[in-house]
Amino acid sequence: MRWISFILVLAQLSGMSMSGYVVSEWGWHAAFWIGSGLGLCLSFMIREMKMTAMFGFTMARKKSACCLFVYD
Repeated sequence: MRWISFILVLAQLSGMSMSGYVVSEWGWHAAFWIGSGLGLCLSFMIREMKMTAMFGFTMARKKSACCLFVYD
């Protein structure tokens, strides 16, 4: 748990430092252009996960309300 807290604080601190540098060099619009460019690039890396049956249910029983499905 302490590592998660440390990583979150470190990411926030480094993000503020980098955005401060970007704003001082290229203006406040540049931070939004860089953020939108990174977000667009990362959005192409999202993949759709396959749905598989849990507890040995077959995919034929997918329509019933009692089946549980997990994502791989």
